[in-house]
Amino acid sequence: MSGHHHHHHGHAHHDHSQGDQSNETVLKRIRFAFILNFVFAIVELVGGLFTGSFAIVADAIHDLGDSFSLALALYLQKKSQGAPSKEMPYGYLRYSVVSAIITGIVIISGSFVVLIEAIQHLLNPEALPNVMGMIGLSIVGIAVNGIAALRLSGGHSHNEKILSWHLIEDLLGWIVVLIGAICIYFFQLNWIDPLLAIGISIFISWNVIKNLKEPFRIILQYVPGKEDLTDLQKQLEAVEGVKKIVEIQAWTLDGYQHVLTTRLNVKDAVSTDKVRTDVRAKLKEKGYKFVTIEIDQNESHDHAHDHGHDDHDHEHHHEANLPKVPPC
Repeated sequence: MSGHHHHHHGHAHHDHSQGDQSNETVLKRIRFAFILNFVFAIVELVGGLFTGSFAIVADAIHDLGDSFSLALALYLQKKSQGAPSKEMPYGYLRYSVVSAIITGIVIISGSFVVLIEAIQHLLNPEALPNVMGMIGLSIVGIAVNGIAALRLSGGHSHNEKILSWHLIEDLLGWIVVLIGAICIYFFQLNWIDPLLAIGISIFISWNVIKNLKEPFRIILQYVPGKEDLTDLQKQLEAVEGVKKIVEIQAWTLDGYQHVLTTRLNVKDAVSTDKVRTDVRAKLKEKGYKFVTIEIDQNESHDHAHDHGHDDHDHEHHHEANLPKVPPC
């Protein structure tokens, strides 16, 4: 039970560079995790309502949110391979970021509803939940999540690693429910279940909120990751032939593939092509896939524009469809 899941949407699109076979494997693994998670979440929700256990319902809401994430991850894994178009010049990378935000909000809303209900039940304890049902469900939960975690543990993709870690956390959640059910069975305490539900809901929401920070930073076009633009500017000014970086803007499409536009002055009698190539190489090392360099050969002359992209970039980019970002 965690917020880690909300990172897994769509980031598998970085794997298709390893070839279609690897991508198919990733798709199969995610599909397997989705079917298992979804079927089990429904069983869990029905079981939780049937046994009267709020802890199980809290977990079910979370698992349904995860199924939603997994379905989006599957859809995006396919969608993200679509080539950029005139309407979507950068391709579909941002879809994963938007889906992360939607899923996060869905899970927080579900957890909030469970939290309110559980608090009411804690204040006015009712009948004990069906303990044997709780024990049975939690044993099945431990088995299902254990199998799914093992199945995904061999994966190397960012997506699979996060999913398998997430399933391990679910496993721990079920162990908590099992221990809670055993305590209820032996001590007949009717406040244990709502208390567990409150704990689970708060834990899930806290993790989701923590993990929503990054998608919001991406949507609001903060500089990529921990990038320090002043430091990057110094590194670019150290490139042979560069006199001064006049302006520089950078943002990220999905946390992995970055965009950068810069205007620079070059020293006299320097090959602008060489400067361009060197600056581009420096930026490529740092994950900047979409680069636009504008060169002032001499500050009084007209600007020489360079919109060429690396061979894997999309030729049809022009400055007109690069979002305008104020200098940072």
